Amino acid sequence: MVAGAGSQPKSAQPPARSSGLRRLLPGRRTMRLRLTLWYVAVLALSTAVIAVLFYIGLQNALMDQVDRGIRETAASEAKTSVGDFLQNGPQQVPDEASSESMIRVLSARGQVLGGAGAFRRPSDGRPPQAGLATVPAPGERAPWRVYTQAVELPTGEPGWLQAGSSLAGTEAALARLRRQLLLGLPLMLLLAGAGGLFLAARALAPIDHMATAAERITGSDLSGRMGPQGSEELGRLAAAFDRMLERLDKAFQRERRFVSDVSHELRTPLTALRGRIEVTLTRPRSGSEYEDTLRGLETEVARLTRLSEDLLLLARFDRGALTPRMEQVDLSGLLGSVAAQVRPLAQARSQILEEDIEPGLGLRADPDQLIRLFINLLDNAVKFSGDGGRISLTGRRSGATITVEVSDTGAGIGAEHLDSIFERFYRAEGSRARATGGHGLGLAIANEVARAHGGALSVSSRLGEGSTFTVSLPG
Repeated sequence: MVAGAGSQPKSAQPPARSSGLRRLLPGRRTMRLRLTLWYVAVLALSTAVIAVLFYIGLQNALMDQVDRGIRETAASEAKTSVGDFLQNGPQQVPDEASSESMIRVLSARGQVLGGAGAFRRPSDGRPPQAGLATVPAPGERAPWRVYTQAVELPTGEPGWLQAGSSLAGTEAALARLRRQLLLGLPLMLLLAGAGGLFLAARALAPIDHMATAAERITGSDLSGRMGPQGSEELGRLAAAFDRMLERLDKAFQRERRFVSDVSHELRTPLTALRGRIEVTLTRPRSGSEYEDTLRGLETEVARLTRLSEDLLLLARFDRGALTPRMEQVDLSGLLGSVAAQVRPLAQARSQILEEDIEPGLGLRADPDQLIRLFINLLDNAVKFSGDGGRISLTGRRSGATITVEVSDTGAGIGAEHLDSIFERFYRAEGSRARATGGHGLGLAIANEVARAHGGALSVSSRLGEGSTFTVSLPG
């Protein structure tokens, strides 16, 4: 049945069967069938080995039983009945009722002097030797097992006493066993194959369920899940797939949100550009009006330029194409230079920018990327601290780590926003971010730079008390 299912031509159309039967008898060598064939092969090999060992063991046990019986018979008769056996001369007809056993007395040269039972049946014509021997019996299907020991005849001459038993019963029992094994083993393997197909179908049913669930998942809808499975192993596999799908779903949602945000960020300045151009073209303008219009267009173009540069930078980070060019950097001097660049922006809003930087902070890093990192953090602090606020920049070394903190006294960030603050285009307060000219990429870029240097960027904040951004870099 298994061979027929496995050898069915691909072009032949199988008869209509139920789905359960199709699972048990697949038309191609599926994993279910391969597992069953391996199971049957291993079972056949192990069963054959056990059967051979059982047959040999039974054969040896039966022979030992025969040998023990004829030895005991010879030992007991040698002491008491040698003379009685001689009274039954060699011409006396053997006792046919005892045709499967015999005991006889022989001369030193092997001539039969007398005996009991079928004492003339086994005879190979050779001089007797002490011990056990299997002697063929002419005209019989089975040989005899004969035990020979030396005895003293009543005349004082040496002789031999032999006790024997026909192996016909033993051979018949072994033949029956061989027939039973030859008939029973194929039947057992056939049943085992059917059971193996059933068990394999049950064991692999969760895989079919997982495949069906996976086929329902599309690029536009990743909400489907494999769900829990029956076995621990497949359950772990399904759980791993579900976690992967969850990560992909979040990544796709993030990408869709990213595309939507990019479209929105591009549409705002483009709409402003188009509106100003259309208004300007409605009637002739003076030179100063055209100049004002061009300056407004320049501002929007600059915003578009910053946005495109930031997007390009993030794309290069995602591709791994923006590997930091490591060199020895004096971080203390770099932080002081960055603070000097941002201080005019803070002074324009009557803000105080304090520095507390430990001298001699050095590390291997890309100075251009670090400058962008800390300018983004300080610029973010200036935008959201409010007029008259206070900003502090501190740098310390702690063991093998350099920690730089940028703190402000702004409105702070709600706890519900802290986990998402480093996502691209994310704004805790969108209107205020757009009012300050930001587009929600500064913190995302700062976070990527910190990660690219083997460090981390974190934030702590409380509403109404300000925020603190902490950069940890290996020193």
